[in-house]
Amino acid sequence: MIASAASALEGGREERFFDFTPDPVFNGMVSGAVPEFVFDQELSHNFDDDSPLHRLIIGDNAHALVGLSGERFDLIYIDPPYNTGKKFVYSDRFADTWCSFMYPRLKLARTLLKDTGVIMVAIGLAEQHRLRMLLDSIFGAKNLIGQVHWESGRKNDARFLSNSVDYMLIYAKDDQALRKSGAKWRERDNDADAYFDLAAQVWGELESVEDVNTRRESARVEFRKRARRKFPEAPSALLSFSRFDENGNLYSANGDMSFPGGGGYKYDVIHPVTGHVCSPPREGYVCVEPTMERWISEGLIEFGKDHTTQIKKRRFTYEGQSLSSVVVRSRRASHNHVGAILGNNVFHYPKDHIELARWFNLAASKDAKILDFFGGSGSTAEAVLLLNQQDGGTREVTLATNNDNNIGTDITRERVVRVMTGEGWADGKPHDGYGGKLAVWFVS
Repeated sequence: MIASAASALEGGREERFFDFTPDPVFNGMVSGAVPEFVFDQELSHNFDDDSPLHRLIIGDNAHALVGLSGERFDLIYIDPPYNTGKKFVYSDRFADTWCSFMYPRLKLARTLLKDTGVIMVAIGLAEQHRLRMLLDSIFGAKNLIGQVHWESGRKNDARFLSNSVDYMLIYAKDDQALRKSGAKWRERDNDADAYFDLAAQVWGELESVEDVNTRRESARVEFRKRARRKFPEAPSALLSFSRFDENGNLYSANGDMSFPGGGGYKYDVIHPVTGHVCSPPREGYVCVEPTMERWISEGLIEFGKDHTTQIKKRRFTYEGQSLSSVVVRSRRASHNHVGAILGNNVFHYPKDHIELARWFNLAASKDAKILDFFGGSGSTAEAVLLLNQQDGGTREVTLATNNDNNIGTDITRERVVRVMTGEGWADGKPHDGYGGKLAVWFVS
């Protein structure tokens, strides 16, 4: 594995982005050493419970990745150490050594993903460009989903710029497989249900209006007025649901019917009132003519007042809106939260489990298997536990971390168990636990 690390690019080409140095951990395994996993009953928690099984593997994450080689995960999230100045397995202040450390681990991570799987990697400014090249070479640039800019608060002690932004690179293992699976990342607003309840209320108040078209228009005007007053911060994607069909169902009429990128289908669509051909999209229609005829018969097409207006697709289901690639959230919240659990200054720069939960909820199903092989303070585990509590999901998380300075036993494991039980928090206050069971393994 290590001998071919520098040239293991697609097609066997000899392009070299970095000069990789041998990794002693992988050299040991290549020479015949096999990782050994030992279950620790004492450190495990609630192991006989019938809830989803979460796992903590303590040891070098290279050993953990090899040991997990028979499994497949829906989502991998990691926050690897970078430019910390600390001595982990490597000196992470030197780019070639850092890349030599990361490359084989990322290669293994790719094999652990399902074909529809996704990897999210948090990174700082100093290593962002190197990580992007590593991930491009391993996953393929075509599988880049995007880069998230995570602004954590401005620092006023910088001479030139306040570099207060971290990044998260997101790649699919296979973009086409992910698309074919029907995956669509949308976040549903907390007010969405109340918004549609208000629409039903307005429609019901107008039941005495006999003419259905008059009732539809009156409901539209009244609902828009009340909705903007009651939901002043509702996103435009939700506010676009503002029209009523003949049965009082709320819908949005902004569905684009043009073929993305051009080259769509060309045919005539006749306006039901004027009898003339509707103005077609320049790119052509998104569907074939029989499909269009079916949509019209099912009441899924919105015609304009006359044929000069392009038709739109009606949408009756609100799926939510996509997350912005820019996140603004102070590190203070996660710092204080971990401090309340484990004690102040026990772990620096933990990731925000609430923000992670938002991304995990978008990218993975309720029964997803999630892996974090830089377990750190256990933020990934708490994000998964939080989601399961909120929606009754059965997600399972696997964490791997070394035990330098007892981080695996005294930080990662302790945080997971404390948030599961709600007991033993450093702040001394009572807390509700998430529940769950944890299996702890040591690997060498």
